[in-house]
Order: sequence, then structure tokens, then C-alpha cells
Amino acid sequence: MNSLKGKITEVISEGIASLVHVNCSSISFSIVVLDNKETNQKLKVDYPVCILFKNTEVIISTTSLEVSSIENSFQGKIIDIDNGKIMCNLIIATAIGNIKALITSQQLNVLNLSLDTNVYLGIKSNEIMIAYD
Repeated sequence: MNSLKGKITEVISEGIASLVHVNCSSISFSIVVLDNKETNQKLKVDYPVCILFKNTEVIISTTSLEVSSIENSFQGKIIDIDNGKIMCNLIIATAIGNIKALITSQQLNVLNLSLDTNVYLGIKSNEIMIAYD
């Protein structure tokens, strides 16, 4: 599980859902939360939070994800690969710290990924959880 500390910078609520923007160091994340400002008093600007997302939810690409439906994308460099027969664990150094990703070993080969490869990471806004202090 990936865990990053940040602060809420904006909350847009409609009905039972909110779009929450969280700044983690130099990267801003958009997160869909099934809660709103009225039912959760912690959904407010400047509130410290921790964002969490599974290693399996990290999308890896060798080209930019800017022209896609992925709202949360940023760059990094592969610093460690634990390659198994079926699955492959990657550790990617980014501006906000190391991110862990799990992909198939087949895709590691298809994308021609190796140590020091620059990659783009993406996480869908509905795959990120918020933990409150």
C-alpha cells in the first residue's frame, strides 16, 4: 500500500459525493470520496490527511498520460525491480517519494522496462482513499 501525507486544498461536494483535491508536496491529487462537507467535518481546506492507494492501482506508461481519463499522473524513475514469473514489483522514485507498483512480468517486457527507465504513473481518482489523522 502506498501512503502519502498531504493537505486538502479544495472540496467540491454534490449529493453524497465530493471531489477532494489534496496537495502532497509538489503534486496535487484529485480524489472522489463518497462523503460530503455536511456529513464529514474533516473534509475542509488545510486539513492534514494521508492518501492511500494499492500497488495494483498504479498504472505505468512510457508515454505521458495527460491525454487520458487518468486525473492523477506524474513522472518517476524505476529504482528497483523484483521480477517474478508472473508478477513484478516496481519501486519508482518520484518528486513525492518512492511509489510501489505491481504489474505483470509480461508487461514489464512489453514496455521494455528496466532500472533507471523514466516512466509515467497514473492513479484513477476513485482508487485513492483518504485517511484522517
